[in-house]
Amino acid sequence: MKKKILSLLMAAVIAFSRLYFFVHYPTDILGGMVLGTLDAVLAVYIVKRLEDRADAKTVSDNDKTGHR
Repeated sequence: MKKKILSLLMAAVIAFSRLYFFVHYPTDILGGMVLGTLDAVLAVYIVKRLEDRADAKTVSDNDKTGHR
């Protein structure tokens, strides 16, 4: 839990510093946040789907051989 809070705090500080030093426009920061979040959600979804497929294949392979 501490790592999650620290990660979010660090991201917020970096985003604020980008705005403070006029390195990026606010829409750049917002766009990066949205795209980063969508990337993370998509990655988690894909990994879970692949894990489910692997589990289903393992179960069906065990059924065919009669071994567990």
